[in-house]
Amino acid sequence: MLSRLKSLFFSREATAKLSRPQIALLSQFNRARSLKASGWIEGWQAVLNETPQKTMEQFVKTGLIIAASREDYADALNISQLKAILKKTGLPVSGKKSILVERVVSSGYDVVRDYSHGKLWKCSAAGLLYTTPSLVR
Repeated sequence: MLSRLKSLFFSREATAKLSRPQIALLSQFNRARSLKASGWIEGWQAVLNETPQKTMEQFVKTGLIIAASREDYADALNISQLKAILKKTGLPVSGKKSILVERVVSSGYDVVRDYSHGKLWKCSAAGLLYTTPSLVR
């Protein structure tokens, strides 16, 4: 099974299916990100020769990007937002961002409901193989 997965993800045919601009767009989702955030997506249409939304639909259909988890949503918040949530829930507000994210997620607070500005997407394991050259060795 492992050899089949390796042959699927590491074959030249698999990597030949994406253009360099498509891989560059895909790499924007190594961390959870919204398509609507800050209008960053508009510049991609000229580079891709198609709408970024169409490319993203292809990424979703082929499993290269997936919906973000609750932890990804929490990680996308800044420290002051995380601390505000922790203060509301009566939890400690000190520590590094990773600790704050962990506390927010374990508290059960609905980050998606209160802080989401659109659906977040991130690379799947297969998508990361395209965008992280060190994984393909």
